[in-house]
Amino acid sequence: MTVREIMKRAPWTIGETDTLGNAQRLMSEHHIRHLPVMFEGALVGMLSEVDLLETRVHSDGDERWWKIPVHFAMHPAETADIDDDVDAVATRMGTTKVGAFAVLEHDKLAGVGFPAYASHQYRGIVGISNCSRDQRLSVLER
Repeated sequence: MTVREIMKRAPWTIGETDTLGNAQRLMSEHHIRHLPVMFEGALVGMLSEVDLLETRVHSDGDERWWKIPVHFAMHPAETADIDDDVDAVATRMGTTKVGAFAVLEHDKLAGVGFPAYASHQYRGIVGISNCSRDQRLSVLER
């Protein structure tokens, strides 16, 4: 199974000079916890809900936290190629504390993947290892 089969295509993104307030709005409106961060069409990082909350906590109650540019809170993006083997990616990502990784196709952002969904153990638990692609996607969208 490849990353292509489990990834979420066409993810919402945010610019590195955009604000944390806009990032929080996007996350809230679209029920997402990770945003690939882009600059001039290139992936430059990943912003997680945890990154956003940690920055807010460290702002010492300053209500202007939402004006902070995304690049101050983002972290380097873990990546995988769209045709990488899912088990290999899960093994590589298993040592990190990353909740999402950017999926690249020809060095361009193609989607977002989630290490938990990539793990063989998770796929077995939710019963998606021997299902069609559409069945797997419906399980992941629950």
